[in-house]
Amino acid sequence: MFASRSKRGFNWVQGLQDIAYAINTSSTKVLGGLIPFEAYYGRSRTFSKERRSAREIRKTIRRANRRIHRSLMKSAVSPSKYKVGEKILIRYPFRKSRMPTKRYIVKGKVEAVKQNRNYLVAFKLPNKPELGVVRKWVGVENITSLTVALEKQRKTTNIKANQSNTEKQSHNNKYY
Repeated sequence: MFASRSKRGFNWVQGLQDIAYAINTSSTKVLGGLIPFEAYYGRSRTFSKERRSAREIRKTIRRANRRIHRSLMKSAVSPSKYKVGEKILIRYPFRKSRMPTKRYIVKGKVEAVKQNRNYLVAFKLPNKPELGVVRKWVGVENITSLTVALEKQRKTTNIKANQSNTEKQSHNNKYY
């Protein structure tokens, strides 16, 4: 600290960090045996306990998130898959707009399938029958089976397939 002393006197700017460190790390009776940092911030300068507890909290949060994710994946129902040539019901018009429009349930037939669960569907427009058969790509969220029973059957088979996959994954996690 006194090494920064020159012929002209003490250069307090150079020694400021050392002086501040000495003041902040020395305890005083006025502060009840605390150093000024502890009195001002309400915690110690060292974070070892806090870091350990924060690390443990992060671990428990990750564990809980994994557990919740697994339970959600068990109950998750993936959308039904339709085959080419299958007759279905579609909701028309497909996109949501700010302006409310009348929606129709239209019978259609699947003609092609994309990987991202979009289907090329042939159907007749209910509000414009003069156009004849229209072919459009429709997302799976706008498609359902012809009957409620058939759709339920599809969803239960999807749930069973998902459960068998999760059982395999849990086995692999345990032993590999």
